[in-house]
Amino acid sequence: MCKKACIAALAVLVGVGVLGLTGTKLGSHIRLQWNKLRAKAEAQVSPETELDRLELVLKEMKDDDRRYEDQIAKLDLAVEKAQVKVSEREAAQVALKKKVDALNTALTSVTSGPVVYNNRERSREDVEAQLKIDVRRYLDGQATLKNAKETLRIKRDTLTQSRARLQELRAAREKAQAKLDQLRNALMEERRTQAAGEVVDDGGKMTQFGKDLEAVQDRVKLMKKTRELRATPGQGPIDRAEAAEKPDNEVDSFINNLRNPQNASVATPKR
Repeated sequence: MCKKACIAALAVLVGVGVLGLTGTKLGSHIRLQWNKLRAKAEAQVSPETELDRLELVLKEMKDDDRRYEDQIAKLDLAVEKAQVKVSEREAAQVALKKKVDALNTALTSVTSGPVVYNNRERSREDVEAQLKIDVRRYLDGQATLKNAKETLRIKRDTLTQSRARLQELRAAREKAQAKLDQLRNALMEERRTQAAGEVVDDGGKMTQFGKDLEAVQDRVKLMKKTRELRATPGQGPIDRAEAAEKPDNEVDSFINNLRNPQNASVATPKR
């Protein structure tokens, strides 16, 4: 933790120093070296690590949905309350307008003297004074109602835009997640292709061994053929065939003695 704090502090100091040297030759050299170091550090980060970082950033953005949803819920409640106020104000204005009309009708129904209002006789001065007060209240109420309606419209528009924006963010994140998964799969395939060149290989030793073994087998077959040819010197293929067809008299004599013991005693012939 202390090491990270020191690194952060050093970065701040370097940044402050660079800002202080902005526009100078030394400052440009410092910025150049700083950019080289940063590029070198970024180059040393593996693609897998960078994808993991982007995955974390995407997850953090997804977690922001709760905050956005809470804001939209509060805005939705504010719209409902604003609608209630507008409805109440409209009802109050309608009632006040009826009262103004009734006061005005009472005053204009007679040209002089007392005025009958709400089935009661009243002085013209009181009715005229009440009419002026209620007209002012009505006019002020109309201005307030207009402002309330405008506030309601703004809140509704904001709510609609917020909901649409949240849907856009979700769609953008889903698209980003799909692209991230695609890149991760492509990287895995690339790593697998690269690793194929590092698969264990005997350098063709087993293949050569098979060839050598087959050569020895051929030599053994050749030795056998040579021996067979040397066992019957001077014989051609016809001589060898006739020799193979010649009967074995020794075997025939042994079998004959077995069948006719009176001719000779049975004994195993010596070879």
